[in-house]
Amino acid sequence: SLKNLKKESFANSKGLKNITIPSSVTSFGEDIFKGSNSLETVYTSKGSKADLWLEKHPGVYSVEYLG
Repeated sequence: SLKNLKKESFANSKGLKNITIPSSVTSFGEDIFKGSNSLETVYTSKGSKADLWLEKHPGVYSVEYLG
């Protein structure tokens, strides 16, 4: 399963509107969504490492919780 999102993993992804970050992801690089201005929603599990990372790195996207 996916464990790491490396630096600029989704940078400049112009068509990216939604993404789900599974709870298996525990490591996050810098500027993951840099330049991804069309990103609207990030889905993740409440209390996951992704949730905590998203709280510390807010963007123009909204965060919605799975399950």
